[in-house]
Amino acid sequence: MSRRSRIIAIAGLAVGLVGVVTAAVVAPRLAAVAWLYAALLGMSLPVGALTLLLTGKLTGGLWIETLAPLLVSLSRLLPFAGLAFVPLLFFLPQIFPWAAVGAKDASVAALFLNYPFAIARLVIAFAGWSLLAFVVVPMPGSNGQIAAGLGLIFHIVMVTLFGYDWLLSLQPDMTTTAFGAHLAILFLMSALAFAALFSPLEPEKASKDVAGLLIACVLGTVYLAFMQFLIIWYGDLKDTAQFYLDRAGTAPLTTLVAALILGGLVPMAMLLSEEGRRSPEIVRGAALSVLAAMVLYWAWLVFCLFPAAALIVAPAPLLLIGCGLWLAARPGAMPFLPSRGIAR
Repeated sequence: MSRRSRIIAIAGLAVGLVGVVTAAVVAPRLAAVAWLYAALLGMSLPVGALTLLLTGKLTGGLWIETLAPLLVSLSRLLPFAGLAFVPLLFFLPQIFPWAAVGAKDASVAALFLNYPFAIARLVIAFAGWSLLAFVVVPMPGSNGQIAAGLGLIFHIVMVTLFGYDWLLSLQPDMTTTAFGAHLAILFLMSALAFAALFSPLEPEKASKDVAGLLIACVLGTVYLAFMQFLIIWYGDLKDTAQFYLDRAGTAPLTTLVAALILGGLVPMAMLLSEEGRRSPEIVRGAALSVLAAMVLYWAWLVFCLFPAAALIVAPAPLLLIGCGLWLAARPGAMPFLPSRGIAR
């Protein structure tokens, strides 16, 4: 990172900090909602990068060799992504019903949705993910592959718990067993699209492999999202249907349709032909469309449950967290941690 880029990032950090503090004083609930959205976006890239790296250790392939340098850098931001959730712990009652009035079920309140357990799960998740990124990813040989397989099991468990804690618990009646897998693919797809956008996709086979992975992620995400909706609708699950009813209206529906078009139809159309999958430029265009869809989809998940004014506050935490992660990603930012890349 050049000196000029570092100065710009520090200035953005300062502006974002002033904006966040001001919003927290004037409108704490809106500030908390905007911060949650920014924190989720911020963590999606390093968590998804870790998933790809662990998978790559098990499968190998030109795609992981091509994307690994950027994915390793992203995965090393996990400790900082975890710290982004710490301020939210002071504002949980502003946005989470269980933190304000307690969980509807006494056993749930006692055994799951309470401050000590919520904090413990957050610490375990990011500590475990960070350990995988800094210890398991550089671990060579069969021991590294075994550890990667076990790490993926840990990952899907923690993503499932994380989804309940920080998204589904926004609506007390929402329960679904598919949301953890859906969330895991969203993280993976975000990191894959980001890495595809900024990594060299040469030779043609690397571009084709990455395009195939993008198609698989798109199909997996759309399938899980649709099947979840279909089961709730067909089963007439009134309580669970509130997940969608609370996000009804012109603006939320427009946001969701735009996310579906940009994250599903556009990349599929661009990567449908053999020529498109072999072209780095077309693959990068599809990746950019997917990233735009992720921004909209996370907005649909979070902002549609709260006053629209939260959108006005959103740029401040996005700027603060984005610049913070950018500064942390620069070479030498974490000299106390190992700098080895992925090992086979």
